[in-house]
Amino acid sequence: NFVSTFTLVGEPDGLRSLGYLAQDTAGNREVVKLATVAVDNTAPLTLLMADGPNGFNAQNHLVVSWRTLLALTAQDTLTGGVASGLKETFYRLQNDIDFSIFSASFTLPLPQGTKTLAFYSRDNLGNAEVIESSVVVLDVATPQISFLSPMPGAVFAAGRHAVSIG
Repeated sequence: NFVSTFTLVGEPDGLRSLGYLAQDTAGNREVVKLATVAVDNTAPLTLLMADGPNGFNAQNHLVVSWRTLLALTAQDTLTGGVASGLKETFYRLQNDIDFSIFSASFTLPLPQGTKTLAFYSRDNLGNAEVIESSVVVLDVATPQISFLSPMPGAVFAAGRHAVSIG
């Protein structure tokens, strides 16, 4: 008779030796057999990357333009010499109800303003990362220049050219 199943949840990541044997009702036992089992209970780690115009505001939020490509990079790092590998990465923008599978870089949709991007990854064994979120500010406004000095009507020498302020 088969006795029971078991899991290795909570065990540290790494390679383990597992011994097993069979015994019949008359008490006859086979020789102990060994199997090597890889334990991976660690979730992947996902990072948000920006390619194109970007910076950070006073609140340390990522500020991007309509041209900035956003990407999610994930890795299932070796822990105890074991990693099952990355299966998929998911993301959700602002008020979307469902998460979508990340497959390619994307830009933020209009209108401009503050948006929240939530994301996480899962490995081949189903270990899922805790949902992360980043506040991203889409800025499509053109910069405005105001001269405080010299006053309007003055002429300012910029290199070899005179620039009229006004």
